[in-house]
Amino acid sequence: METSISRSPQKSVKRLSNELEISRQSVHNLLRKRNLKPYIPRLFHAVHDGDADGRVEFSEIFLDIMRDDETFQDKIWWSDEACFKLSINGHINRHNCSYWSHDNPHVVLEKEVNLPGVTVWAAMSSNGIIGPFFFDSSVTGQLYLDMLQTFFFPQVQHERDIRFQQDGAPTHYALCS
Repeated sequence: METSISRSPQKSVKRLSNELEISRQSVHNLLRKRNLKPYIPRLFHAVHDGDADGRVEFSEIFLDIMRDDETFQDKIWWSDEACFKLSINGHINRHNCSYWSHDNPHVVLEKEVNLPGVTVWAAMSSNGIIGPFFFDSSVTGQLYLDMLQTFFFPQVQHERDIRFQQDGAPTHYALCS
């Protein structure tokens, strides 16, 4: 068992059980007896140079505006989107992805980017939530603009003096005709 784990520490209990021809409970007991714990990899958003400086600058500007207009935060619609991708075997399941070790190995998983999936968009403010809106294909600048014009703007047209906050995704600043 030690050899099998040291060669491939990401093996599941089920696979070890089949490989060693012993019950899953016995595998669990042996792993615990050897003080091995399952560590589930975490997914992290990449941080780039200048990200921290940009956040501090944004915070300072925001606080300055708030000093001049206490209702400013009520005028902002914050928006974001999330992509949900299918894994190669057809589903997302990090819970079955364990790395058996005595100490936390801080495993990070790389993700495939061109897998089928859906992008979900929503916006929120102190006035409520708009969304979700589902993009069934890759989000282009034109698709994003169409969504804003047909889905978002009609729902906020009655509000006055709004601000629309979005991140720096390429579709948010695309030049559309």
